[in-house]
Amino acid sequence: MNRDPLLELADRHLIRYVPEFAPFLVERARGSWVWDRAGNAVLDFTSGQICSTIGHNHPRIVEAIRAACDRVLHLNSWMLSEEVVRLAARLAELLPAPLGKTIFLNTGSESNEIAMRIAKLATGRFEILGLEQSFHGLTAGAASVTNSVAHRGYGPQLPGVFTIPAPYAYRCPVRSAVVRSAADPLGPPAHPAPAGALALGDQLLCGPGPAPGDPAPGLTGG
Repeated sequence: MNRDPLLELADRHLIRYVPEFAPFLVERARGSWVWDRAGNAVLDFTSGQICSTIGHNHPRIVEAIRAACDRVLHLNSWMLSEEVVRLAARLAELLPAPLGKTIFLNTGSESNEIAMRIAKLATGRFEILGLEQSFHGLTAGAASVTNSVAHRGYGPQLPGVFTIPAPYAYRCPVRSAVVRSAADPLGPPAHPAPAGALALGDQLLCGPGPAPGDPAPGLTGG
């Protein structure tokens, strides 16, 4: 596939947030497919931005965006529209008690920043654990707990951030270091997390990113 000449402009005027942009420009998209400006169809395995699995230009989403353009599209943070309130109420119906409130943000980075702030406020502590090979965003706090990209050149990271090995049962680097009860060797560690610790889980990204290591034999069919 020939590289679109407009990408030369992208090289000159866009700051990359990925190693390389795709070698084509998307002209249109529908479902799981995108088409470049030459009419070539490309099957998109990333579902948009990896975590959105509704496909490109889903009819219900398109209709909702058109309706918003006719009514109200953008407001100041202290103004609300009917859709925002109704969505928050709908999410509350799906959440287990006592969860019942939502804050709407733009990106995963912002969501993780707010999650860390809430955790610090709720526990009175400030230490954050990040997993090896993790990705949580590009903003200052989220990047501090991200360990799948280099930190060199950006100065000090967020204070109180520590890195621990990611779960990897096949070649676990800490298996022999975890102390478990002799009566239940497969049970929980004998020394549980301290009281007041709060765990936050980011969304699982089934897309691009480094793997934790070699897969176990048989998992890849090879």
